[in-house]
Amino acid sequence: MIIEIPPNKKIIPHIDNILEIHNAHPILNLLKDYSPLIAGGYPMALLFAPRLKEDTSQITPGYFSDYDIYFETIQNFQDAKQHLTAKLASIDIYYQEFETPNAVSYMLSETSDPLLGNRPTQIQLIKKVTSPPKKTLATFDFINCAVGFSPKTGSFFIHKDCFKYHNLRELEILKPWMLDDTTIISNNIIIQIVRFKKYCARWEYTLGNKAFKKLVEVYEKHPVLFIEKDMRIQQVGGTYDQQVFIATSDQNIWEIIAPLIRIHKYWKDYKDPHNILNTANTENLSIPEAIAPGLTTF
Repeated sequence: MIIEIPPNKKIIPHIDNILEIHNAHPILNLLKDYSPLIAGGYPMALLFAPRLKEDTSQITPGYFSDYDIYFETIQNFQDAKQHLTAKLASIDIYYQEFETPNAVSYMLSETSDPLLGNRPTQIQLIKKVTSPPKKTLATFDFINCAVGFSPKTGSFFIHKDCFKYHNLRELEILKPWMLDDTTIISNNIIIQIVRFKKYCARWEYTLGNKAFKKLVEVYEKHPVLFIEKDMRIQQVGGTYDQQVFIATSDQNIWEIIAPLIRIHKYWKDYKDPHNILNTANTENLSIPEAIAPGLTTF
């Protein structure tokens, strides 16, 4: 269930700090009139990421890498795209615009976004999904990531168990649709498994119980899933240092995720049918505690 938390409810104790940070973002505020929903990593960072000690109006770098923006209607998407393209063309900033069937992406120059550590900023206007906030977030793969912020109202939309799992430091699944059809080996399966690894690394999570069961269910069907190319996360500072290769080519994806599976409480009772997770060399593979020690929320 997705719930709305308006700013006047004061459920979020640092809501004034959140609004201060967001209202200082000149590019995102160009879209405010089109009722956008900014979802995923950025609103998660607004809620949970630590702030800089020397300036609490700045999020510590490394807790999100781009901005994913959804709209309730295709008309709002089209109007927002037209407005943003026109505004970016009128100011002194270098940017590139890319369009796919799923989204229109703007890659802004290196000095465009202090929130991202003065490095290239990507803003994605999602066109594949146009629906009200609660319906949009209900399709997300993880409960922890089902977080959206509405700049127009100052409201957060979150899964009702989002705070619970964040405080437990567990990544729990909602609708990991890329794993729904595992009868065919698909690159989507690898991408989804990498997302498990990414969010556990970023937020110092371990696997929730349902997440563990889902992963071993897929593993039992497809124990050999080789990665065709390097998968990296381009971050500077924070929980990632420079460019972290979360998975590299010619690896079996189960070697990447094995540390997370093997530290789960259910592992001791699991009989590894393929003996791949059990024998994976995890000596040089990080588990969440080693990546973000002492993570605290704001």
